[in-house]
Amino acid sequence: MKKIVVMNVCAKHPPFDGRVYDKEGKTLVKCGYEVHNTSPNIESQLTADGIYLHGFPQGKGMIQRMKSLSALRKVIEDVHPDSMTCHEPDALLPAYHYYRKEKKKRKVKLYFDCHEAYEHWFDHATKFMPINRLAGSMLMTMINGIVKRIDGVTSVNQTMTERFKKYNSNSYFLPSVFKTDSSDDYEENNSTELVYMGQFGKSKQIEMFIGAAKILKSKGVPCQITIIGGNKNGEITPGSLEDLVEKEQLQNYFVFKGWMPREEAFSELSKYGVGIMRFDSYTMPGNYAMPNKLFEYMSLGLALLGCSLNLEVKQIIEENQCGILIDHENKEDLARALIYIQEHPQEILRMKRKSYLTTVEKYNWDSYKVLLRKLVEG
Repeated sequence: MKKIVVMNVCAKHPPFDGRVYDKEGKTLVKCGYEVHNTSPNIESQLTADGIYLHGFPQGKGMIQRMKSLSALRKVIEDVHPDSMTCHEPDALLPAYHYYRKEKKKRKVKLYFDCHEAYEHWFDHATKFMPINRLAGSMLMTMINGIVKRIDGVTSVNQTMTERFKKYNSNSYFLPSVFKTDSSDDYEENNSTELVYMGQFGKSKQIEMFIGAAKILKSKGVPCQITIIGGNKNGEITPGSLEDLVEKEQLQNYFVFKGWMPREEAFSELSKYGVGIMRFDSYTMPGNYAMPNKLFEYMSLGLALLGCSLNLEVKQIIEENQCGILIDHENKEDLARALIYIQEHPQEILRMKRKSYLTTVEKYNWDSYKVLLRKLVEG
């Protein structure tokens, strides 16, 4: 029996992208489909995981990216897929052209996999915010117009899922979960120590960390936060957390592990008890991120420390009772949470176990395999 041909249409994603290749692609192969992924400027090949990679030429810059879509359309036509999922807005254009043409002759499916808040895609394109907002609005008008006319859409968070339901009732939540299967191989530890992994971006992390540590120091409360990540060369720049910790004499409150390769970082993470989320809800009001970090922490058996202002994080923590929420992104609320963690170790251990079990029962790619099959087969 001929396999169903499934295609992940990407205009920019790298060939071995974490979500497109490692999660969705490999899961679709396990479902028994013939899986094809596109990526610019790569050598076409069949990988050891059984995924066909197709390259197409693309120059630098947005204009060249748009010009490359004709080459991408040619790749789609050559593969002749039965079901397509587009992973960027511009990838929708050639895929939709193929979809409309093929729909007249046979059953073919097209979905949009929304990875981010694309209305903010052009926020920093020029120095003129009205122009940037107009470009973002035009992009969303294009996306919504196509979404109305295709088979459905998947989104990395609930905010986007509900928003797209206004345009297509087949709108599904498909988060970027970390755990690939539902096996229970968790080795519980009794640690309640805190850890933060990754970059700070435009978050309030530094001011909140320094402010909370100063409050705890004034109260004589011991606490330690381990930071995994930073510059590969280990350079301490002015105004960085490392710099301020030294200036404020807060060395007893922070441990800096520096940048680590991915697998080494996850091995280190598993030794801790509470994973701290990024405090950056002010950056995109109404578009609350569902960070990959959240599911990485949970899959390694860490309780979560987040803020209620991020409605996506809040919903996960409240639904699954797997962490602590502060009300505001400020030093006072963070300090209170850090003290609570020190004083309630048994409660933290319960949250840790609940956090991991939730990934076994719900947030893993084995569970979402059912949704992917539904999309491909109807």
